[in-house]
Amino acid sequence: MSKLAGPQPVRAKVLIIDGSAVACEGLALMLSRQPDLVVCGVTGDASAAVRLVAVEPPDVVVIDPAMVPTGDRLIEYLRTAHPATLILAWSVSPLQRMHADTFVLKELAPKEMLPTIRRLLNGG
Repeated sequence: MSKLAGPQPVRAKVLIIDGSAVACEGLALMLSRQPDLVVCGVTGDASAAVRLVAVEPPDVVVIDPAMVPTGDRLIEYLRTAHPATLILAWSVSPLQRMHADTFVLKELAPKEMLPTIRRLLNGG
């Protein structure tokens, strides 16, 4: 007799946008190990990000505005076209926060990224 799996927990979808493939892959690996998060896309290209968001709107976008050409315009687009999507800017400089909902310095990402994403998803 086989047992049916119970209901699967809802996992928040995260899209990673950064011009550094190493940064993207490292963050994607960290997030993929979390039971409450799923990476729904990774890109370093603003046009590809727009397509990914249109196909599967994420709950959270993690973006380095400085590493993606036209990162500031991409954030403005997301705010207008997908207002329910939360935006977390991560960069080497706090000056790159732009119009994101929150910010994490890349050097602190290993410790701060997961708690920050969860706070953001919980309205904080």
